[in-house]
Amino acid sequence: MGALMAGLGMGDGSGRGRRNTLVLIFVLVAIGVYSVTTRETGPPPELEALHSSEDAIRQCRDGIESRLSDLGVTVQGVLEAEYLGGGEYEVRGVVSVVEARVRVTRPVLCEAQFRPEGGWTIENVEVGS
Repeated sequence: MGALMAGLGMGDGSGRGRRNTLVLIFVLVAIGVYSVTTRETGPPPELEALHSSEDAIRQCRDGIESRLSDLGVTVQGVLEAEYLGGGEYEVRGVVSVVEARVRVTRPVLCEAQFRPEGGWTIENVEVGS
């Protein structure tokens, strides 16, 4: 058995076993450092729980109607929200707009963001043609 262990580099005094152990430790540390530094970053889950798609839709509905009130805008149908991450949402739907005394429907895009320190802000409202 001693000859077998000596053949594997253990107990023969050459330091192979120690070197193999150090290489293994180095590889494990490198993998650990890599996994920590390449981890996907983002807001902590407890901050994500402070907002929802329903909140974004409600904020955008109000924002669309107030920003476009001079066009006689009314939101029609259901608005749909897409969560982009980091508290940012894109809300899309259809609005009814008065153009040249005629009511027409147009697509609408609202970009909203939730920030824990400031609440909701409407970043942009666009009405398509």
